Amino acid sequence: FYTHTPPHAMLRSLVGSEMCIRDRGGAVWAAPKCSSWIFMSTSQSKRSNTNPAGDKNVRWVREGNEIAKRTVALLMLAASLGAFIYMEQPVSSYLVKAEPGRSFIKTFAQYSVTTSLGAFGAETQKSIKVWSNDPACSKLKRLPGRHMATLTHRGTGGSVTGIKDIMTASQAYPKEFGKTYGKIVASNFHHYLLKSTFTQVF
Repeated sequence: FYTHTPPHAMLRSLVGSEMCIRDRGGAVWAAPKCSSWIFMSTSQSKRSNTNPAGDKNVRWVREGNEIAKRTVALLMLAASLGAFIYMEQPVSSYLVKAEPGRSFIKTFAQYSVTTSLGAFGAETQKSIKVWSNDPACSKLKRLPGRHMATLTHRGTGGSVTGIKDIMTASQAYPKEFGKTYGKIVASNFHHYLLKSTFTQVF
């Protein structure tokens, strides 16, 4: 999403689009690339509760950190302009334990919900967590289905490895999840328009 975009170019584009939020209301959904943040990559990333930033000598760990910083900056700007913001990560992600993710959650995203994409029609359970400044994010909560495929394989020695093909396929949100999120945004926008009209009339 932001890895190869020069910061100044991204900021110009962002500011231009976010200015519309001030007058029209809006919503911003962000799902930073999670491959370097999940527990399955910790043997190489060296991320942990005590060192969530990981081994900065590893290129893709540095990139993950930079993507997270840019994403948080985007969401903070959008929230400051009055937008509803949503950030999604797998439940095992260390992103929100590292800075600036931790401060972002504390300051801008007071609501959160844990849900399962499998409950929305995905082929795997894939439990995710969404942080937001919108209390309506709770409408995304659904319980995972039973006996569904998982993203990992547990070896005889207790080791856990990701199943590459299944993990790749799980990156896309199921349509039902998108529809549910769309209804939340549409409802918020409807209330915003009513409030805006009421203010102009009275």
